[in-house]
Amino acid sequence: MRAAIGAAPEDPVLLSVGGLVERKDPLLLIEALPRLRARHPRLRLVLVGPVVEPDYAARLHETAARLGLAEAVVFAGEQRNPHPWFAAADILVFASRLEGFGTVVPEGMAHGLPVVVRHLPGVNDDFVLEGRTGFLFRDEDGFAAATLRLLDDPPLRRRIGAAARRLARERFGMRGIAARYLQIYGLADRMIRLPVAGLPETGLGCTASVVDARFHAPAPPPPGPPLLLTTVDAEEAFDWSRPFSRETVDVRAMAAQHLAHRVFERHGVVPVYLADWPIVSQAHGRAPLREMLRDGLCDVGAQLHPWVNPPFFEQVSEHASYVGNLPAALEYEKARRLTEAIGEHLGVTPRIYRTGRFGAGRRTGDILKRLGYLVDSSVSVCWPPEGADWQPGRWTVSARPHWIDRERTLLEVPASAGLVGRLGPRHGQRLAPLVFHPLAQRLAVSAALSRLGLLERIRLSPEGITIEEAKRLVRHMLAEGQRVFVLTYHSPSLVPGNTPYTRTADDVRRFLAWLDEFYAFFREEAGGRPATWQEVRFGPQAAVPMPEPVAAG
Repeated sequence: MRAAIGAAPEDPVLLSVGGLVERKDPLLLIEALPRLRARHPRLRLVLVGPVVEPDYAARLHETAARLGLAEAVVFAGEQRNPHPWFAAADILVFASRLEGFGTVVPEGMAHGLPVVVRHLPGVNDDFVLEGRTGFLFRDEDGFAAATLRLLDDPPLRRRIGAAARRLARERFGMRGIAARYLQIYGLADRMIRLPVAGLPETGLGCTASVVDARFHAPAPPPPGPPLLLTTVDAEEAFDWSRPFSRETVDVRAMAAQHLAHRVFERHGVVPVYLADWPIVSQAHGRAPLREMLRDGLCDVGAQLHPWVNPPFFEQVSEHASYVGNLPAALEYEKARRLTEAIGEHLGVTPRIYRTGRFGAGRRTGDILKRLGYLVDSSVSVCWPPEGADWQPGRWTVSARPHWIDRERTLLEVPASAGLVGRLGPRHGQRLAPLVFHPLAQRLAVSAALSRLGLLERIRLSPEGITIEEAKRLVRHMLAEGQRVFVLTYHSPSLVPGNTPYTRTADDVRRFLAWLDEFYAFFREEAGGRPATWQEVRFGPQAAVPMPEPVAAG
């Protein structure tokens, strides 16, 4: 940007941000420029802001031309994102005569710029500290003197800019502002009392969201036959009826995954294991995965269980088991460490992600973009997480793949589920929050509607779902135009007693038989085939060689 305005690396650049209006007084800055350029002839002044008063803006252009400053004064116009200009500048100058607060000044300070601003008593004199974070002026002579002091002394500029940045972050950082608002309203006792301040600022921005539909856009269905992804939540075994514990990290069930791979081999399935921290960090968990990866039998993504994934700043609880309930800095740091651990221990960079318990939050999408993920599968269609603060009753979310960022780089591929029955197509989304409310379920309302074929919710999983229910779901979703299906289960289910779905060895055999029958149904009746997440994300050209189905026997 400096090169674009003709400024060499050593040429000083002044920046003023604000509308071209008389009360902001950018005219003073232009009229003082010849005095500054007498000592610094390569000096540039950049004015960023919209034309608010056309006659006044024309006067600014005329003055610059009359003073021979046409090339030295850059009218950058309105910028929706002015922050790159802060990064390109050396000093922020601000001559406004009337401000309610003047946000641009602490913004410039937060960028590490020393500031030279008109003194507005009671507005800016408690954070523009004379000679420490910047300088205050009252007239053109004062402006010129303060600016020349900074222009003549680059070490002073750097020292004052660093101090300005520290003050801006301490005084105007969002965490501190939020804390003060809570105190004003008498809610200080409800603050999340975590030592999260020890984590760095995320700087995530806000361009993606798993849970906010305003960021979403439909993705075109992949061409060809219906596609089936098989995702396995590769995780530790724990008692689902007991409170969460950081000590429950048994991953020995990974050694039993070969049982499912006998079925996968028959049907040409290459599953993606969504591995969490206990799996990746322990030899019993990662060794089977490394062997399958080496032989091309699987892919690996990430799954985050916050209660067993460092860093551990939060108290273990039901609420904190949904990672989206945690502060964004903590959610980011947990996801970052998991991502790096997968790369370190398994030699692959995960690009598909799922939050444990389907607990995505408001910032999960931005976190995934920052970490380079391409696909998320954290949406539980028809099963809104009961402990998630931000999405009670999210029954209207689409089961179809959809973009969750404005740049369309991050694809949501929900775990397949749907509302099936005669009431489903027209009334399902309206009735579901009532029918499947915990109280209604205790009264057997949902069971009665299911038996009558009126309304039932089914997810595509061998866990707690009969094979006939799964087939009914697929037929329903195909009729609705669905072309991508996601089957999912938990890795501990292949060992008896680990999950509610496989209490005995016979349960495990029935579990495997369910998979065998479903894959045959999906190929023979639904006309589909197994696929990878890469095919869904990038199209058929991204397909990896899939093993050919083999005859049973």
